Amino acid sequence: MALTVTWVEWHSTDTPGSTVGDATTNINLGDSDTVDIVPASFPVKAGEYSYFKQGKFNFSGSMTQIDNARVFKSSGVYKTEEVLEFSGGIAVSTPDATDQSWAAIPTSLPGSANVILPNLTTDVLLQTDQVSSPGYTSGSRSGLCGFQLETTSNTETGATNQKVVSITYDKQ
Repeated sequence: MALTVTWVEWHSTDTPGSTVGDATTNINLGDSDTVDIVPASFPVKAGEYSYFKQGKFNFSGSMTQIDNARVFKSSGVYKTEEVLEFSGGIAVSTPDATDQSWAAIPTSLPGSANVILPNLTTDVLLQTDQVSSPGYTSGSRSGLCGFQLETTSNTETGATNQKVVSITYDKQ
């Protein structure tokens, strides 16, 4: 059986771990705290930040453990002075459009893991860590991660360019 990775995110005052979260079809960013946002409907204004997304990578399927999880921007062109920021381990908070001061997401495969996995002693994600959630595929989840788009006054107005975020991992 194959391993499937999905993104599960939390909005408003939903708290990861105490509420189910929303399974998503994309990680679009914009001027709203909404699941599966349409960026054209909620554009990020030049010189501002998007609402940040907080979520977990959900691994479901056949595996014993996952480790060495690495996230990067694998394709897509930035506009002038636009930056996609990422953190592979954040504290729970209510998403807003303030600067989270995260680093720019790598634009190539990082040399080491940049996603925190729940087992703090070995930094692995075990199949026995599976969570059952109604409404979407159950699975084992990474630590809480965050994404945010930053623009400057020099960023061209209009819709942002599409970017592809990839995750790689070692599976046993």
